[in-house]
Amino acid sequence: MVATIVGACVLDHIFLWQTRWDFIRLNKSGDIWMMRFIVLNGHAVYSAWLLVASSLNLTIWLKNKLPLNVEGWATTISLILLTIGIIVYWIFENFIFPSPMAYTWSPWLVCFLVGTTDIMTNPKGYRRGTRHLFARDFKKNGRIPLATYMKIYKRGDIVDIKGNGAVQKGMPHRFYHGKTGRVFNVTRHAVGIIVNKRVRHRIIAKRINVRIEHVKHSKCRADFLNRVKLNEQLKRGAKESGKSVPLASIKRQPQGPRKQHLVRTRGNKPQIVEPIPYQFVA
Repeated sequence: MVATIVGACVLDHIFLWQTRWDFIRLNKSGDIWMMRFIVLNGHAVYSAWLLVASSLNLTIWLKNKLPLNVEGWATTISLILLTIGIIVYWIFENFIFPSPMAYTWSPWLVCFLVGTTDIMTNPKGYRRGTRHLFARDFKKNGRIPLATYMKIYKRGDIVDIKGNGAVQKGMPHRFYHGKTGRVFNVTRHAVGIIVNKRVRHRIIAKRINVRIEHVKHSKCRADFLNRVKLNEQLKRGAKESGKSVPLASIKRQPQGPRKQHLVRTRGNKPQIVEPIPYQFVA
């Protein structure tokens, strides 16, 4: 990077130093100013692009070597290299090759471009960082199945929110991706869902509108509803037979400990569990 920044200064003096008096004698000083503007400031744009490429390469290298904030380290190292290049350029232009037209504003253009590229590394977009979050499942790309639009949603249904990257309309915010809520409103193409959101010390019931491509019926109550049906059948059968239903058949019981058993050591020697001794492998 330092060599490319200084290269513009050297090439400028090689090609323009010999013919500068011809331009001045022919009253064409504006031409030499234009040539210096194109060479030096155009080269400054190239130096800024080289800084971005160096940042990307340093990011990849540091990510494989150090478990640190690679974006911050890469940007810092690139800015240090750029600062060294600007200092060397200023020394060459003002001391080694002094001339009345030595000063240009290309270093400041490079600093401006570097500042703008550094700002872009911290986006604040509404859907930033969702490349993998809203991606389709493996071998599930293409047209959305028709069964997605044939499902019936009613008020009070419990649904799961799962953003579908193939449909940008009505897509939920990434915070609600994977959350479960209850339907409070149904429209032609979307449903209104109440989702609990924790904000510091309180839980807020948020109301969001999501298209039906991004929701599906939740199975969180399937086990409960099946157990209710089974209990009703048991109660009905016990009532017809005149017997009482055992509590263990209706109420779920926690899984108890393992039953007692006898362990024999005949033909089954006890094994001592201990850590493997460390061995240095060169």
